[in-house]
Amino acid sequence: MLGTGDGRAVPVYRSVFADSRIYGCDMSAASLRRHDSGTPVVQISGDGPLPFAGRTIGVVLASFVFHFSVPVPLLAELPRILRVGGALVATVYGPQTPSLIRLLRAARMELVGMRQVRDVHGHFVFTAQPTDA
Repeated sequence: MLGTGDGRAVPVYRSVFADSRIYGCDMSAASLRRHDSGTPVVQISGDGPLPFAGRTIGVVLASFVFHFSVPVPLLAELPRILRVGGALVATVYGPQTPSLIRLLRAARMELVGMRQVRDVHGHFVFTAQPTDA
């Protein structure tokens, strides 16, 4: 999970991805110190590299982190760590489509889907994949 913060969302993701190994990643050391989900956590840098071997991650989840300034070098690491067919799945406030597409392209990713979250006005979920996959 990118932007895991204090880990509040981890139990929800753990229930959905019960058979998966989940790692919490955040740039904020203060947030990670408050993280108490029992999930392994890693402090990451906006300029990478991410501490995962190539082609080892199936899905990267990012819940409401794109309203912050997400560094392109950090996103550019995703094509390296994602397995073939892997994806970034993220939630955002509003569709933000033009700026999101520019950001993803700069990181060698492409937007492959976006939809509004049912019954939650203004919240969207999108999926992106590496352009070289």
